[in-house]
Amino acid sequence: MATAGSRATAGSAAAGSTAAVGVFGEQLVHDRLVGAGWRVLERNWRSGDRDCPGELDLVAVDPDGVLVVVEVRTRRGDSCGTALESVTPIKLRRLRRLFGVWWSSQDPRARVRYAGGARVDVVAVQLRRSGPCDVTHVRGVG
Repeated sequence: MATAGSRATAGSAAAGSTAAVGVFGEQLVHDRLVGAGWRVLERNWRSGDRDCPGELDLVAVDPDGVLVVVEVRTRRGDSCGTALESVTPIKLRRLRRLFGVWWSSQDPRARVRYAGGARVDVVAVQLRRSGPCDVTHVRGVG
């Protein structure tokens, strides 16, 4: 498990709507991953499969060539539990199923490029009313 603190400022996102908080967190994580050499393949990919509806926040390839589903969880506080605690075993099963739907939707020739394995990561963004927010990246949760 790798964790890292971020000194990005949440600004007005901490006081904004739930949707604004989520958008802020996803953009922050996207920018950090790209800055670290990741290649983002999909953002907010929605399944068209009625048997497995849902969304993948990010599908990316890490610098080692591993295909990664990144679940971003952003929170203003922890009164309802932390962002990491909100990723339950049920949520992980859904992410794995959604990844399977995404994978099967890809051109078979493109799949060969991602032979470096696959994993699910969770990135938790904890916003603060003032000052920097904290970002924790947990690799290989499911």
